Amino acid sequence: MKIAQIAPLMESVPPRLYGGSERIVSYLTDELVRQGHDVTLFASGDSVSSAHLVRCVPMALRLDANVRDPIPYYMLMLDRVRELADDFDILHFHIDQFHFPLFRPIANRTVTTLHGRQDLHDLKPLYVGFSDMPLVSISNSQRKPIANANFAATVYHGLPHQTLKPTYKPSGNYVAFLGRISPEKRPDRAIRIARALGIPLLGDDRPALQRIAVVGPLTSLALAVVFGAAGGLASLLGAEGLPVGVLAYLAATNLLLAVFNLLPAAPLDGGRVLRAVLWRWRGQREQAAVTAARAGQVFGFALVGLGLLQVLVGAGFGGLWLALIGWFVVNAATAEEQQARV
Repeated sequence: MKIAQIAPLMESVPPRLYGGSERIVSYLTDELVRQGHDVTLFASGDSVSSAHLVRCVPMALRLDANVRDPIPYYMLMLDRVRELADDFDILHFHIDQFHFPLFRPIANRTVTTLHGRQDLHDLKPLYVGFSDMPLVSISNSQRKPIANANFAATVYHGLPHQTLKPTYKPSGNYVAFLGRISPEKRPDRAIRIARALGIPLLGDDRPALQRIAVVGPLTSLALAVVFGAAGGLASLLGAEGLPVGVLAYLAATNLLLAVFNLLPAAPLDGGRVLRAVLWRWRGQREQAAVTAARAGQVFGFALVGLGLLQVLVGAGFGGLWLALIGWFVVNAATAEEQQARV
């Protein structure tokens, strides 16, 4: 059978990152080819498929900085599909309802999979006006707002069996929410379910936490090396006085910042590294965050005590400033502990 798959142009097929519809189109297209069908994929030029690819735009529209309005590109694609329509037995559309007016005369050779929500008020008259266009839903619940539309079948989104391997010995006690954070994905329901079950809700960002946390200290350390090298070079070239002194001061300051930020106490970067390490080691996100926050509280109170001691022995403003920094660390660490327990 000769089949045309008409994909969205916003992302490539398959998508580089997020792109639920495009990923399903990729799975479906490659499986149809594997079963022996002659499949043509209409998609962006950066798509990769075992089917014959018709490049309708050079690259995914979302990644093209020159694109402001995607509609003209969809119109051009649909005109191309219309020109080649007689070459196919079935035209399978995945682009919502853009094609309805053009392909209504051959509706019996088309099918449209609805990948998105259908509970929008403006869609109801559309499906009444184009009641002869065959539709495929991805769940029975998706049909409810437009129950009288011309549904041919419900076909659930599937995954190739080799894509995900079962975990028979899961580690950690958590619920993982997989999906884009947006109102229609209902992450609020996932949060309520997790709270009702008494287990934390998380996305596994442990490696990212470690990488992000060390960026600040590494940047300070790199600046310390640069300023130190510049000061040394200036000194070798005969410079002296203020320029060399400023470079030495900047090198020392950045080195001190790097060391300070790497202390294992929240909210410092070192505290975030500690949190990620404990989380990876013990598998308990909340407990790791609480431990890092309490380390921050201890460190903050130590700074407060040291600052007050300096004030008492006559260090003056310097001790007061240290105490204020310590108090800020205590408050920030306390806030992080409270947030971790939410």
